[in-house]
Amino acid sequence: MEPDQAAFPRLASSPLGCLSLSVTTQSGNVYSNG
Repeated sequence: MEPDQAAFPRLASSPLGCLSLSVTTQSGNVYSNG
């Protein structure tokens, strides 16, 4: 959770925020399940 939150601001500033957000959400689900 901590690393994801730290990456959120970066994605927001990045032009690919939407794509990055979708990828991060998927990764978060995998991590939580794993």
